[in-house]
Amino acid sequence: MEERGSSRETKMSITFYVTDLDTRIQSVPATISPRELGSFRAFMREQGTATEDDPDGEPERLTYAFDASICRFAIASIARIFGNRHEAIAVIEEAQFLGRLLSFRRKEVTHELSIEVSQRLDGPGELDLANGNAYAVLEALDLEPESIGEITFDELRMRLSLPTVRQAFRDRRIHHRLPFFDVAAALDPHEQSARLVWA
Repeated sequence: MEERGSSRETKMSITFYVTDLDTRIQSVPATISPRELGSFRAFMREQGTATEDDPDGEPERLTYAFDASICRFAIASIARIFGNRHEAIAVIEEAQFLGRLLSFRRKEVTHELSIEVSQRLDGPGELDLANGNAYAVLEALDLEPESIGEITFDELRMRLSLPTVRQAFRDRRIHHRLPFFDVAAALDPHEQSARLVWA
């Protein structure tokens, strides 16, 4: 019990998201150039999607490790950014087939940039809540209010289908958080081992 109390005091917020650590990814990370990364950021801005560019525009302060939602775009429009290279297309196609985000990474030593299929599923994004609100959500779902945990999609769907659970969200005045969980539960994980995680 002391351990859990300590966890509540040190964590300021808890993030809910959908992930899958079990399904084997067939494609391998594809190397990209800094120019291609810049082109991708520009493409996303043109589509009205927020990027993780530094607000002051200083290249050395850009975020290089991030996930991006690409499932709503045509494969050709994304592949063109990376020169239509086979290794890049393989990553993009698998990310879209599995309904995953596209991960961008940079190696610490060589600074080499790459894209790969993310562990996170595309769809609801993530929900970051202050501790009190996060614990209220977990209690409404009739789960232990721990700062780290996970449940399967089947279990999430079962809990959300219970009138008592939905009423619990209303009683705690967090019913405006239900759409995030409803969207997550409605995802089709294509036989993946997807689950809702909070940490």
